Amino acid sequence: NDEAGRQFTRWNDIDAFGIAYCSRTHREYVGWRFKSGVAKVESWSKPSFDLDASAGMGWQGSVRDLRDTFDEWRRRYGDC
Repeated sequence: NDEAGRQFTRWNDIDAFGIAYCSRTHREYVGWRFKSGVAKVESWSKPSFDLDASAGMGWQGSVRDLRDTFDEWRRRYGDC
């Protein structure tokens, strides 16, 4: 976390990216699942059944394109 309360995640701590759906707002957003043992995530704070965290909403463009971009960055920078 930084001073503004933002939380940072290392690329190599992520197992996979996915798309979560918020039934309250009827919007999709990009989320991820941590690798086993990396982070303890309480079930109440998970954005979906199979994802542990999310990037939130407000991104421009397609959530599928953003997920694909995150996947590419994870492959490219995951060992850094």
